[in-house]
Amino acid sequence: MAWNTNFVIPQNTWYRCGIPIWWRYFFVRFGLLAAALSAIAFGLFVFADLLSHIKDVFDPETSWKTWGAYYICMFSCRLQILFAFSLAAATAILIPRIVRTNELIPLLNAGVSLQQIFRPFLAVALFASFLLWCNAEYLLPRAIRRHHRIIESDFGRKSIHEEPSRLGVVLFPEGSRLFFFQHDPLHRKITDAFWVRSADYILHIEQLSYFRDRPPEGQGVDVIEREPSGKMVKTASYPFCELTQLKFTRSTVKMSTADPRDLSITQLGVLMSRFGSSRSERATETTIAFYGKLLSPFLALLAVLIPAPFCFRFERRFPQALLVFGSLAALFCFELAIHASAVLARIPFIRPTPILLAPWIIALFVGIRRLRRMGS
Repeated sequence: MAWNTNFVIPQNTWYRCGIPIWWRYFFVRFGLLAAALSAIAFGLFVFADLLSHIKDVFDPETSWKTWGAYYICMFSCRLQILFAFSLAAATAILIPRIVRTNELIPLLNAGVSLQQIFRPFLAVALFASFLLWCNAEYLLPRAIRRHHRIIESDFGRKSIHEEPSRLGVVLFPEGSRLFFFQHDPLHRKITDAFWVRSADYILHIEQLSYFRDRPPEGQGVDVIEREPSGKMVKTASYPFCELTQLKFTRSTVKMSTADPRDLSITQLGVLMSRFGSSRSERATETTIAFYGKLLSPFLALLAVLIPAPFCFRFERRFPQALLVFGSLAALFCFELAIHASAVLARIPFIRPTPILLAPWIIALFVGIRRLRRMGS
């Protein structure tokens, strides 16, 4: 049934509860379509993953509670990809459909521009970006740890324990650093550590133990100081002492020794500020992980912002399937550009921050420019 393009919408039907009815209509329709596509994509992933774990499914040592926790963790880990590709597909499906059925003509005749019509779709993308940010800040670090524990204890049938990590560094807010050879988080012990309080004062600790309710303790502590001549010499040695000035907690060592990809955005920001201008491998990985988690929520926004101008100019003779394929392909190419920037950021003589920001700045510039020209 064709739309009558000559009527005028009465003013009392434009708004309800302060929100235009057409605005709410597009918002709900687009949001439900994106949510449905995300659920279908994740359902297919769960089905394929269950087939790969068919032996574990029938293992009596696993339970439905374990499988539920496992896939909840997987959902949190895959949320960015699910939202981005679902929003891109929903944009390429819904907007050409409402253009083909002439649903925009009454709004355009009433003086509503394409930029205003795009606002409900933009609102869904911003809401998805907010959910992705909350996931990266609060849920994802816990989901990753829980996922690893399920893999080791249930599927791998191994005892839960943390292997000692080697050759690490712990950064403290006051600027001092603790270098260690071996860290055993299960027993809260560090072996062969060097606490660099300043360039002129270093403590060598054979074994450092830290606790929750009292200061850390050191065994075999040697004090190394710089003489006026500039030479570093051992000035004192203690078989046992309390290190009351060492502000050492489990959260501090965990944040400094954990994989940067397992930390939240706030933790990565604090850790990156402590590294300062360091160009070490650990500092570079922390910077890459920080900008990756900080900017990844904008992928949901770009998934709508980039294909929308093309979809609003959809022509019936143009295959809609090609629009969907092109939107997903563009998003996939942008993901490749992000990974390429992360590889380039690891080159020692290149500053990582501009390299990591470049793909996002270019994509946002192109998307905003096309959005401004969409109504012309």
